[in-house]
Amino acid sequence: QKNCHQIASLIDEMLELTMNESAGAVVKEDQLPLTSMLRDLMQENHAIAPSGVELRFDSTLNDAYTITTNIVVLKRAINTLIDNAIKHTKEGTITLKATSDGERLQLAVEDTGEGIPAEEAEHIFERFVKLDTFKEGLGLGLPLCRKLVERLSGQVSLDTTYKGPGARFVMT
Repeated sequence: QKNCHQIASLIDEMLELTMNESAGAVVKEDQLPLTSMLRDLMQENHAIAPSGVELRFDSTLNDAYTITTNIVVLKRAINTLIDNAIKHTKEGTITLKATSDGERLQLAVEDTGEGIPAEEAEHIFERFVKLDTFKEGLGLGLPLCRKLVERLSGQVSLDTTYKGPGARFVMT
């Protein structure tokens, strides 16, 4: 099951990155009850997380919090960050956090994995960049995630102020 997921994920990343390179903003017409969708995503990823890794969801949003977005694109972007955390976390936790200041929504994926040096914060969003060549993947996940989030008129970055252990990616 894990190998099938990896192969499908690699093919999806290559195709999606190619399609999204020249595409503009996406149509955002879906009314999405965000909290339930985020809980569902964490539950779906539970099956592919290594044993010894706990997936958590932490939100300050109420269950009625709704956004207008493109559900498919948003789910793919969040799943890419979660998948990346799963690849780099052997034990500990992966936490999806959701907050809002009233104007901006912030989603963060925190893990207790290997971490990423601050000087690599932008480099990791370039195509085919892998800091550990022995890890699975082609180095397309983070560039794809950034493209998808930009198409939703948002931003994604590595939080270089995060004191770990591990890494924290933030989508706004």
